[in-house]
Amino acid sequence: AARLRQLGFDVVGPSRANFVMCRPPGGEAAAMCAELAARGIYVRHFDAPRLADMLRISIGTDAEMDKVLAALEVLVS
Repeated sequence: AARLRQLGFDVVGPSRANFVMCRPPGGEAAAMCAELAARGIYVRHFDAPRLADMLRISIGTDAEMDKVLAALEVLVS
């Protein structure tokens, strides 16, 4: 969550589960979800009114999280 905030994401609340809900910079969650999927990284995007600008990122291993964060860093730069 801290690294996502450094990248400009709005992280919604402290997570009490194995995922975080976050809003990407610019709110382009659907496009970012597609870009991540093209890189073999799968996150959840819900096409619902209150969640359309959000991503649900499940927490994996340290190596998996490093891969997600590296990809997000490229996408937001």
